Amino acid sequence: MDSNAEQQAVARKFPDHFSLLTSPAWSPDGKVVACVTQTSDNNGFYLKITGIRLGSGSESSLSSLRWLEINQMNWLPDDSGLVISAQDSAAAFYHLWFVDYLRGQERRITNDLNDYLAVSVSSDPLLLLSVQRQTLTNIWTTPQRDLGHPVQITSGAGRFFDLRWTPDGKILYASDASGNADIWEMAADGTNQKQLTAGVGRNYAPAASPDGHYIVFHSNRSGRWQIWRMGRDGSNPMQLTDGKEDSNWPEFSPDGSWVFYQHVDSGTPTVWKIPIDGGTPVRLISTLSMRPAISAEGKKIAYWEKEQTPNAPWRIAVASLDEQQPVKFLEVPESSANGQSGIQLTPDGSAVLFIDYRNGVTKLMSQPLDGSPVKQLTSFAKEQFYSFALSPDGRLVFSRGIRTSDAVLIGESR
Repeated sequence: MDSNAEQQAVARKFPDHFSLLTSPAWSPDGKVVACVTQTSDNNGFYLKITGIRLGSGSESSLSSLRWLEINQMNWLPDDSGLVISAQDSAAAFYHLWFVDYLRGQERRITNDLNDYLAVSVSSDPLLLLSVQRQTLTNIWTTPQRDLGHPVQITSGAGRFFDLRWTPDGKILYASDASGNADIWEMAADGTNQKQLTAGVGRNYAPAASPDGHYIVFHSNRSGRWQIWRMGRDGSNPMQLTDGKEDSNWPEFSPDGSWVFYQHVDSGTPTVWKIPIDGGTPVRLISTLSMRPAISAEGKKIAYWEKEQTPNAPWRIAVASLDEQQPVKFLEVPESSANGQSGIQLTPDGSAVLFIDYRNGVTKLMSQPLDGSPVKQLTSFAKEQFYSFALSPDGRLVFSRGIRTSDAVLIGESR
């Protein structure tokens, strides 16, 4: 093709712009290009599918749903619609969808607890080829101060995230066992599993108040990711934050009066706090900072941070809550988990625990604050380590498991 013949079909400006993460799809008759566009309203950012008619440059919406992620799109051979690999705003999984743009309808093709991350369409017979990804995890605990002898307390094919201990020794966690991401609670031996949220958006990162009366978590039930509070039994949910950008990963102060969290401010994640009963949020860290953790005595805060320069490494900062200035930077081994996984100060405040994930091997590491060498606490061969929490009396709870991917053929009828 002669590059001199290139023409601009349509242009947009941020925040209403074309997504660079999903390739456009040409209709079989060559007249329409389906593109993924990102836009926003009072309920936050979302994706939509836009059809651009070549020649006139006119645009039309091909789907009415608000999409969280769209991985891939393919037209059906007869131009009747598209099959997409996507995640809508309420779903915990990527599913295959049929988008009937002529009728303005969408229909989910897959309905199980797996991710479908790509899609290709055959012409005759009509078959769909996709990559099915399964994530199988379970929860394990260890005896007090004995990390070398973990005991598995769940079984099956669940997915468990964001583990936390409660003051009375139970385990809070997020799970999509119901098909949606919700907050659950279980006893320390894995029994008495109880779902605390249901039917209201996606919910993650639970943390119990020191007196055990409240749970805070982040949820997209209002459109954007915000910090919410509810009773210990899931009752009386209350939205604490209401910013124009996302707020995530809440942590209680030891006296239960404040909730610390990560908030995106003008595109940069920073650390804030807000009163437990709501009110005016206060920014604590003005530089790029993520996943705050508070020490048991309430004097230190640890968080991931990095300089906003090319190829700057992630490191852990430990600051005084009184001075709100970093008092120590901890250089940790470069790992794909850096900046993404949770961290925790040990109960005595002497070290920071973090996940080291390299070459398919997960390790729980301890970095002493006195500058001593980093210590490896665990190693779980090829199983991935998803979440952990250390109780005040030295019991470790963690989720680990495997992820598999297979190519699957699906016969589709319309």
